[in-house]
Amino acid sequence: MYDRGSTTHRFQTACWLTLIILVVSLGGACTGRAQESDENVLAQELYEQARQALNEDEYRRAATRFRNVYEEYESSRYAADALYWRAFALYRLDRSKYLRRALEALELRRERFPEAAMRDEARDLATRLRGELARRGDADAAERVARAAEHETQHDEELKMATLQALLNMKSDRAVPLLQKVLTQTDSSAELRCQAVFLLAEHGETDEVADTLLEVYRNDPDPKVRQNAIFWLSQVPGDETLAILEEVVTTAEDDEERTNALFALQEHDSDRAAEILRDVARDRNQPEEVRENAIFWIGQRGGRSEIEFLMQLYDDLDADLRENVLFSISESDHDDAGEWLVRIAGDEDEDIELRKTALFWLGQNHDLPIAQIMAFYEGADREMKEQVIFLLSNRGGKEALHELVKIVRNERDTELRSNAVFWIGQFDDPEAEAVLLEIIEE
Repeated sequence: MYDRGSTTHRFQTACWLTLIILVVSLGGACTGRAQESDENVLAQELYEQARQALNEDEYRRAATRFRNVYEEYESSRYAADALYWRAFALYRLDRSKYLRRALEALELRRERFPEAAMRDEARDLATRLRGELARRGDADAAERVARAAEHETQHDEELKMATLQALLNMKSDRAVPLLQKVLTQTDSSAELRCQAVFLLAEHGETDEVADTLLEVYRNDPDPKVRQNAIFWLSQVPGDETLAILEEVVTTAEDDEERTNALFALQEHDSDRAAEILRDVARDRNQPEEVRENAIFWIGQRGGRSEIEFLMQLYDDLDADLRENVLFSISESDHDDAGEWLVRIAGDEDEDIELRKTALFWLGQNHDLPIAQIMAFYEGADREMKEQVIFLLSNRGGKEALHELVKIVRNERDTELRSNAVFWIGQFDDPEAEAVLLEIIEE
């Protein structure tokens, strides 16, 4: 028998169930949107902190914050941009290991967010990073840059304060008091005071100028002005200046101020200045970046005693600082510098990246004979062989071309042979063209 009431009841029940499911679904969608909104809000807050650090030239802090944006809020709309700006911040740190990390960030961005904005900027930054790594001896980066053959332009910017520039033509006894007055007016623009610091240093090598620059360093509210004051102390000779610079190096909290003090010390040709630089290079309590700069300026002094000091210091350093020592020693024209680099490059117990770096600088700065370069190829591991191939391509000339051809003929590793063929193609030489044609016709 047909039960109309029962059918009506089932229909009403089905309607209620449908309504409940719809409400639950809408509620879940709203919750999802709310969660997504919350994630964007949190990501935005962290992203803005990272941008602020970047604007303040705090590149390490900025790079870390941008990484956190991606890792903690990968689904937010800020994740892709965070990877780009992390790469940019690492690029500004200007160290090989940071340049490689920057490339990793850009590669992750390309894979994870292929349609994100700033694709052209990311590509150009990657090209610039590879170009810098290539300049420092990274064979893989050099090959990728050569294949891409992209070019970029850089624009320089100069800041001139016309109202102060005229003081350069005034006598010091008139100009110095005016400049001192400008420097006491801390409510003026920082750019104006920076220019006044520069002009003051140009005007005098006196205790009065040194005292004024020290006063600026201690009391000016703007860090850029303080950094400029320390930098321009390089123009003021004397024991008092050295004492000031040593105080800055040992007590300043700002790494940039210490870096400028190290530059100023390097400009002072005295045994005391040299000893202060050595103390900083040895000091494990100093930030790594400060020690890097001390090592660099020791190398720039160029004396035999400086080179011998760096050689002795090398074994007590970690890999990153050793890389700086290799560069500094490579710039020396002393015979023992080249011999020392050969020993590092040939030391199988040494870190492979450091061996490659030593070999690169030997090829760049010490005109290593081709036969000696090839001695590193025989029996070497793959990475060293790649570096040798890259050095031959950099050297150029018939002898280097012939060695590359030998590698193509005799090397069993297909990828190494391909690299050699690629670099042969970069030679502007009819013989190179003939070799390539012969390989094709085989």
